[in-house]
Amino acid sequence: MLGLTSLVAVAYAPTIPLTWAIFADVADYSEWKTGRRFTGMVFATIGFALKAGLAWVRRRFFAHGRPFSL
Repeated sequence: MLGLTSLVAVAYAPTIPLTWAIFADVADYSEWKTGRRFTGMVFATIGFALKAGLAWVRRRFFAHGRPFSL
């Protein structure tokens, strides 16, 4: 089981920095298409979405003292 967990961790680890690289590519693409820099707006929107998603999951996880209760 430890070997399988290690294999999954090694396979998953590169995806985390690649996600942020894709966000930077989105900012570059928006500049290329519009001629204006929206880097701050892109990263602020992504940051807001991440925080909102984490808050939603946290609220759902701790609702009524039971994980993911309806």
